[in-house]
This record gives sequence, structure tokens and C-alpha cells, in this order.
Amino acid sequence: MTSKLADLKFPFSHEEVKATLSTFFAKAMTADGYSERAAAFIDPKGSQIEDLLHGALGVAGEGGEVVDIIKKAWAYGKPLDHAHLIEEIGDAMWYYNLIIRSLGVTWGEVFSANVAKLSARYPDKKFSAHNALNRDKVAEQAALNSVTG
Repeated sequence: MTSKLADLKFPFSHEEVKATLSTFFAKAMTADGYSERAAAFIDPKGSQIEDLLHGALGVAGEGGEVVDIIKKAWAYGKPLDHAHLIEEIGDAMWYYNLIIRSLGVTWGEVFSANVAKLSARYPDKKFSAHNALNRDKVAEQAALNSVTG
């Protein structure tokens, strides 16, 4: 029995495996590539509302885990665990992806809607506490409608 991975024989060449993984991970780095690949792990619950609820409850649960990691670093002086934080953010994104796909929209549409709303809220294209507290809901809704239809 060999102890070296390099000595093992696979039905695929190293170059084929490397090219496949490279393509997989390169696509996964875009929002739409991620959405497509992560969708393979969705277990539909039977109806849109059930999938939306599954996604929303998942976002809440994973969000709590993100908060807990940061809380432990802030309140207790524990070193921030970047790997664990990235893992939990990824889990939350998976649940957001479930919601987005259940709505029949894309990440790009969500991004565009959010930027349109923020542009209406902050016409100078920078944050201001005044604009954050004194929102023009009519202008924000009009901006959202211009993107979402």
C-alpha cells in the first residue's frame, strides 16, 4: 500500500482533474456561477413558500452563527476565526441563493435593485447619517421599480 497520493492511479490524468477543478472554482467565483453550482444542493420542499421559508430560517440561523463568532472575538478576546467566519458566511449565502432562485430572479437583479435603492437614498453616492435617517421611501420605491419592473 502506498502512502503517497502522487503514486495512486486515477482514471483521469492530473491535467484533466486540474482543468475540471479550475473551471469549477473559476465559475463559482461569480455570483451567477455560484448560484448555478449551489443550486445542485437544493432540496425543494414542495412549494415556493416552503422554499422561501427554508431559506429565510436558514439565513437567520447562519446569521446567528456569524454574529456569535464575531461576538466571541469582540466580547471575550478570542482570536477571530477567519476560516469559520467564511464558512458561516458561505452557508448564509447558500440560503440567500435558495431565496433568490425561489423568487425566479438572479443575483445580478438583486444587486441592481439594491444599488438603485441606495443611489436614490444617497444621491451624492456616499453615506450620510442624515439621508439614512430621513429616507424618501417614494424615491427609493421608484428606483426599485425602475430595475425590477
